[in-house]
Amino acid sequence: MYGYLLHLRTCHLNARMPQFSHALRLQPYHPYNLYSLLFLLQCFPLPLL
Repeated sequence: MYGYLLHLRTCHLNARMPQFSHALRLQPYHPYNLYSLLFLLQCFPLPLL
């Protein structure tokens, strides 16, 4: 379920910030991607989506 919500959040971010989500998709296993996801979780809480 959490993975599905994260997928929806990624699609939502792709519509708002295509260049940023594209950069995340280029390096899916890069360590900085984990920090980016934590940053997105803090900046885009689920109720706002």
